[in-house]
Amino acid sequence: METKIYGNLNVVGVLESMLKSERVPHAVLFYGEKGLGKKTLASWLSSRIAAPGQSINPMSYPDIIWAKKGGASQTFSVDTVREVSADAFVLPNNGDRKVYIFADCEGMRSEAQNALLKIIEEPPPFVHFIFTAGSREVFLPTIISRTVCFGVSACSDDECRMALAEKGYDNEKISGALSAFPGNIGMQISYIEDEKTQKTVKIIKDITDGINSFGEYKTLKAFAELESEKDRTMAKEVMALLDKIVMDSLSLKFDVASRMGPYPEGAQKMAEVLSVSKALKLHALFSDAAKAIDSNVNLNLFLSALCGKIFSL
Repeated sequence: METKIYGNLNVVGVLESMLKSERVPHAVLFYGEKGLGKKTLASWLSSRIAAPGQSINPMSYPDIIWAKKGGASQTFSVDTVREVSADAFVLPNNGDRKVYIFADCEGMRSEAQNALLKIIEEPPPFVHFIFTAGSREVFLPTIISRTVCFGVSACSDDECRMALAEKGYDNEKISGALSAFPGNIGMQISYIEDEKTQKTVKIIKDITDGINSFGEYKTLKAFAELESEKDRTMAKEVMALLDKIVMDSLSLKFDVASRMGPYPEGAQKMAEVLSVSKALKLHALFSDAAKAIDSNVNLNLFLSALCGKIFSL
């Protein structure tokens, strides 16, 4: 079962060269925003390392081990790391090498990372580790210094269309997904298939329209809809997408060809009605809000207060 890669040609090219010369690092990190294909790259690379020349399923192949998360926080614990470290010295089942994949490492505590450090420093010669995360900053500097890091990038519209068409989606759904999440195949698929992703986009459009029309009631209503979901992950994603729309509006003001957010029409209107100073303050507000939601704040009170801050800028 071949893992198909779209985009990221530079990353794939470098890894292909490493594979050909048999100089693949023992620890690799793929980092970048959600949906850009980090786990797809991890599956592809792990297959090439553990089963070169074979057609396998990287999700079930015995020499590709996906580390398990656990606990209330659903992250990698010290116990998990210790189990992996002990198992790493067991010879592979089918081939000459085996790979451990730690996917979505956001929230991995420093204690677990420190426990992982020794096995990364001195792994058995037949063992490789692959990590994925939204950012390099989720890791301790000691981990990063022993890991080869690759930033993943967005795909072209043509690549996205090809990937979505191969999944059997019709042109109308594909066009809507491309508009909502440019260059991000994973989020485009989520937008087509997942009602929560569709609702997230609707909320950020309503908030953006409220800000652009100076309509505090409309904005507060959209925030109330977000509050009713009682979902911190969703709230954090809304803040991140709103921030991207603000950054798009700033790009438009300075005639820079950039598109990150899911609402280009809203970004265009924002560029027309908001000053650079106010847009920069909004950027800081949404950026700080995404971080604050990770802390133990009362989500309802926080979002209501955030709406008030927007209209007091």
